[in-house]
Amino acid sequence: MKTKQKKMNARVDFTPMVDMMMLLVTFFMLCTTLAKPQTMEIAMPTNKTEDKNRSQVDTKEAVTVILDEDDKVYVYTGKPTDAPNTMKQVYFTSAKPIDGLKSLHETLKKHNPAYEKAENIRKEYEQRLSRMTGSAKGAQQAVQAEFEEKFNEVKSEKGTPQVIIKPCDGSNYDNLIETLDEMTLCNIGKYVIVPIDDEDKATLEAYKSNH
Repeated sequence: MKTKQKKMNARVDFTPMVDMMMLLVTFFMLCTTLAKPQTMEIAMPTNKTEDKNRSQVDTKEAVTVILDEDDKVYVYTGKPTDAPNTMKQVYFTSAKPIDGLKSLHETLKKHNPAYEKAENIRKEYEQRLSRMTGSAKGAQQAVQAEFEEKFNEVKSEKGTPQVIIKPCDGSNYDNLIETLDEMTLCNIGKYVIVPIDDEDKATLEAYKSNH
């Protein structure tokens, strides 16, 4: 006599999976680093300060950097009226060297008489800090504060260049960032970003047509 088999319904309980998903969500929320926007904050002067700076940089200490299209950069020294006689093309330090031209880095260093003095202060600070291994954090912060005060004072002392950065319409963001990096690498403490004016545009076009 055949016995009738009882039919079983297969059922998988997914209730524990809810707890597992919540644990995974919590884990990734706590461990994932949110990407910060890659932007750079630039402190621009107010109109009053900008007008004051423009009158101050109208001296032999002024160095103007013009960022042009196609990754080209030009430098002239002195007043805008001196530009036709002093303007020269240079190349960005990160770019391939161009025969007969100097890099922006060595050009800015050449016009900064306080470069070596600032570097000596930096080396002195690094040596003092290396000898303070194991010292209290407060003592190290005091040395750092002293270094920053002396370093900034040297970078902005009388006779150091006052760099005016003028991006053209065709220049790109990377060129501006590299130029700002050179301000730090060349120990330049006085610089400002201003729009290029018609006089500089005319001088630049005349230079390019003659070279």
